[in-house]
Amino acid sequence: MNSIVILVLAVVTGFALSAAVLGFVALFHAQCSARASQAHSEEIEKQVETTRRMTEASMEALAAELHDLEKQPALLAGPSPPRSGFNLGKRTQALRLHRQGESPERIATSLELPRQEVELLLKVHRIVLEHI
Repeated sequence: MNSIVILVLAVVTGFALSAAVLGFVALFHAQCSARASQAHSEEIEKQVETTRRMTEASMEALAAELHDLEKQPALLAGPSPPRSGFNLGKRTQALRLHRQGESPERIATSLELPRQEVELLLKVHRIVLEHI
């Protein structure tokens, strides 16, 4: 019976020692993971800080450029108003072609003008002739 008690005590002691060793291994692994996480966290913080500095520098450069542009007088005048496709010569040619019986599409094609402009010219010309 003494041997059974000794055997049971040996098994229990073995389990206890195994549990203690397993606990120490788990603790060591947790410490290694914590160190790795901390190192990774520090690396990310450095990257964030570098990005922040670069962004601040870019914003300062843009602000300086904007300040310089605001100080410069306006070098460019506003856009010129769009010119009509009709000059006096094309107007005369369009009316001459219309008197010869050409269609607005044909007149627009031959004078390289938009068809709507030719039609408008002919309509205005008709209105003017009615009031004369």
